[in-house]
Amino acid sequence: MSRTLYDALAGPLGDADPWARQDEAPHPMLRALAREGRLRRAARELADDELREGAWVDEEAPPVAKPVRLAAQDVARAPRVYAAGRWAVRAETGPDGARTLTQEAGPVGATVVLAGPPDHYVPLVPGVPAAVPEGVALPDALALLDAAGRTVTLPRRTDGA
Repeated sequence: MSRTLYDALAGPLGDADPWARQDEAPHPMLRALAREGRLRRAARELADDELREGAWVDEEAPPVAKPVRLAAQDVARAPRVYAAGRWAVRAETGPDGARTLTQEAGPVGATVVLAGPPDHYVPLVPGVPAAVPEGVALPDALALLDAAGRTVTLPRRTDGA
């Protein structure tokens, strides 16, 4: 195949017939085939250009991952009740992880002692949540000082109350 014939077949698509200037024009079937090839190439190049320039857009937003709370986390957040005699203290963990102690029963003037280096004292007012310092673990039994300075041990109730 000659270079001029190849350029005419594979060249850019224009309004004018590429063989109009030549003395010898190829067979009409070859001319139609060349025109069809140039049309298809132009259509493919246009589609590629539009895709690369952003003409094609994904209209759906990507799914947003929602935080998932596991059953084990619910157990850790379940309120604990410590009780003995006339005393009852509820320990709760909030959604943000902050822990509180609330005196539910017993006279005014109680203080919970949380053992650790150093010991932490949490004064209680009946019905008012008191914050537990961060990094202090809640034991299986609370040590409570009453207003007279006596120590009362409050074991954790396991009867679901």
